[in-house]
Amino acid sequence: MALSRDEFLQRRQPLAKVLVPVPELGEGSEVYVSKLTAKGRNRLEEIVGGGKGGVSLNNLSAKIVTLVCVAEDGKQLFSEADEAAIGAYDWEAVQRIVQAAFELNGMLANPVEQAAGK
Repeated sequence: MALSRDEFLQRRQPLAKVLVPVPELGEGSEVYVSKLTAKGRNRLEEIVGGGKGGVSLNNLSAKIVTLVCVAEDGKQLFSEADEAAIGAYDWEAVQRIVQAAFELNGMLANPVEQAAGK
C-alpha cells in the first residue's frame, strides 16, 4: 500500500543509536552515537569530502563527533561551537566515536584516513 504524504511524515521512527565506551574520559564513560538523518548524512559527506573545494582535514574527527553524538533522548549532544574543544581530546577516544558512527551508518571503514588518501 502506498503511503500518503501525511502517513509518511507521521511514521518517522526514532533513529538507532549505540553506546560507545570512552574510557579515556573516566571509568564507565560512554556516549551515544546515532544513525544519521538524511540531512545529517549529507552534511557528513560534505565534511568528509570537503565540499567542492576538496578534502579538508581541519578538525575533521571533531566535526563528525558533533554530528553523531546524541543524548539518551536522541537530541544532539554537541554543536559546531564544540568542535575546537572536542578536537583537543585524546585522539583514540574521538576516533572510537567516529569509527562507531561510520559502522552504524554503513560508511567507510576508516573515514579520516580515507579522506586523507591513505
